[in-house]
Amino acid sequence: GVARTLRVSAAPVRDRLGRMIAAVATYQDITAVKASETEIRRLASFPSLNVNPVLEVDLTGAITFCNQAALAALGPGGAGLEAFLPPDLEAILSAAPEQPAAIFYREVRVKGAVFAENISYIEAFKVIRIYASDITSRKRFEEALRAANAQLSALVENSPLAIMQLDEEGAILSANPAAERMFGWSAAELAGQKIPMVPPEELERVREILRRVAQGERFIGLERRRLRKDGSLIDLSVSVAPMYDDAGRFTGIVNLMEDITPRKEAEAALRDREAKYRAVIETSDDGFCITDMSGRFLEFNDAFIDLLGYNREELLAMSVADVEAQKTPAEVDAAIEEVRRLGHVIFETRIRSKDGRIWPAEPNVSYWPIDGGRMFFFVRDITARKRIEEDLREGREDLSRAQAVAQTGSWRLNVQNNELTWSDENHRIFGIPPGMAMTYETFLGTVHPEDREYVDQKWLAALQGEPYDIEHRI
Repeated sequence: GVARTLRVSAAPVRDRLGRMIAAVATYQDITAVKASETEIRRLASFPSLNVNPVLEVDLTGAITFCNQAALAALGPGGAGLEAFLPPDLEAILSAAPEQPAAIFYREVRVKGAVFAENISYIEAFKVIRIYASDITSRKRFEEALRAANAQLSALVENSPLAIMQLDEEGAILSANPAAERMFGWSAAELAGQKIPMVPPEELERVREILRRVAQGERFIGLERRRLRKDGSLIDLSVSVAPMYDDAGRFTGIVNLMEDITPRKEAEAALRDREAKYRAVIETSDDGFCITDMSGRFLEFNDAFIDLLGYNREELLAMSVADVEAQKTPAEVDAAIEEVRRLGHVIFETRIRSKDGRIWPAEPNVSYWPIDGGRMFFFVRDITARKRIEEDLREGREDLSRAQAVAQTGSWRLNVQNNELTWSDENHRIFGIPPGMAMTYETFLGTVHPEDREYVDQKWLAALQGEPYDIEHRI
């Protein structure tokens, strides 16, 4: 039941008169031959059917064959097949017969596209065959990747952060210049070392972190102390993350470190200052409180509690307007706005304590633009000062009445500022109205012209320590 292909040959058999009396036929089984021919045709069709350009070049460099894909790559007309020939074609033609198994790889540009070519020698036909494939997209990707890598490399090299690449055991694979400056070791010295900047007491903890990072975890902003080459310690913010290749395979660990020593020192100094300020505030005789911009009490010292008589819980539910005895709530709001605008204000007011006592106070208020705005109050009870001021006022009035009765004036001269102050009776005697700005020259101008030089000489002598007891006209 197997079909076969036969070749039939027939010849006539003739008698002596030339008449055909029979025929002789011979049969040849050519099934195998036909199968070989079909295979040859099939193999020969491969370059023609290939979707990529295929060319054949004889040993003289002449193009003897190209498929449709090669012509299509050249555009209309298909002119310029030589563009597929590599620049060193002559060298390839010379070397190929001596290396029949070799495959030569070249890249050529054809009509703005980049083609990769695998070139082999076909010994049976004494030609080289060029199989080309368009790799323009791949080349663009590779170029973009090179540019990205160059940019990344520049960022790493110029980063102010120390950047090191580690393996999962902590061996350093690379370190950027910032890491060299931070730790004092060169990149060559660090290469291969197992994190020499980690203090011995932290090694086990760091190894555990590296194990977890190798399994995919990330650690951001860990604050740690690390050793420099000279043995000194620095405070760092450390971030650690895994690295992977395009196939998603783990390739190492990237370690980014920022020197936060100045910040930590500033924080320590700030804490020290805050502790000192708090100690001053807590031991101060003046009341101290912090309010928000509505005047609500947020913090206060014991002196403030003692001044007002409320306990801590009561004060936290109150505001400035609740203890202000002189200003209305609207005036309190206006005063708060003035503090915000000016930044610092000192004024006098009256405060009402829990027991109903109203007393004079001198708030010293500063505004700080933090947390939506805060006001810092130092509140001083000025009852005693007001009493002294009242006593002085009454004393001055008594002195003024006594001087009026005795028709005796008094004066005081601030020599440094040349400011002259007269009593009311002195103003009456010299005929100069109270309130006028007075100086030594003002006084000298009231002296009789004939006595003026004498008075001035006596005054200058008094400045040198001599007694000043004179008579003169005005």
